[in-house]
Amino acid sequence: MSRRIGTYLALCLLTTGTAPAQWVGAGEPASVRAAAMGGAPGMASPRLILANPALSGFVTGFETGLAVHEYNGIEVGAAAVRDGLGVAVGASGDPGLVRAAIGASRDVLGFSAGLMGSVRELRGRARAWHAGIGLARNLGPLQAGVALTDITLNEDRRAPGGWLDDAAFRAHAGTQTLEIGPLDVAVAGHTAMQDGVWFSGTGVEVAYWPVTGRTFRVLAGIGSSLDMEGHLTVGGSFTGDWLTIEYARDRLSGEVAHRFGLRWR
Repeated sequence: MSRRIGTYLALCLLTTGTAPAQWVGAGEPASVRAAAMGGAPGMASPRLILANPALSGFVTGFETGLAVHEYNGIEVGAAAVRDGLGVAVGASGDPGLVRAAIGASRDVLGFSAGLMGSVRELRGRARAWHAGIGLARNLGPLQAGVALTDITLNEDRRAPGGWLDDAAFRAHAGTQTLEIGPLDVAVAGHTAMQDGVWFSGTGVEVAYWPVTGRTFRVLAGIGSSLDMEGHLTVGGSFTGDWLTIEYARDRLSGEVAHRFGLRWR
């Protein structure tokens, strides 16, 4: 049985007004590509390990990005994964919420199983420890996974309902690119729940490569939650040899968010 170990350290500063936001919680897309596809974690993004630690065994490359929106202001972040090892960092300017996480994944009976631990601190005043677990597997051209993250470990920071009350659950699936005539097409979908609110989304990516090493992509999706109407997400990207430039437009808490990213492989 082969063994994959994925370890990553992550920092993220976010805000939700008076309370800290969940870091890549159920309602937050895990990457620029996911944001353009209705929030569904597809393939090819190193930041996907933040949504499901089991995915650290399937992704290789480096990603950096910038998000601009009224809800959280400006956020920047980066992630790198190679040979099952991953590191991610991120920050936003206000109010100074920092989070770090470390995780690992390995093959178990044909599945990639992941475990992560994290700490979140708000300007040195409030510190919360969390854990996350995940499973993922490739099934031919399909990749599927489930994850439970933001499990609160320290008693003083738990919600009244217990250590699972704040946890985020996600089930997701996506395809590798499928050739349809001159185009490559990929689809992805997910459903997630956190704080009693269900989120869902689905999206499609259509790629065209006129010459080898030059690929243009158009992405679109629908994202929704029980407390917010469904919204259209769109995006695009260009790959030149080893570098991908990408953009996504989606919504976060009803506000338009513009996301920009670069990926190396």
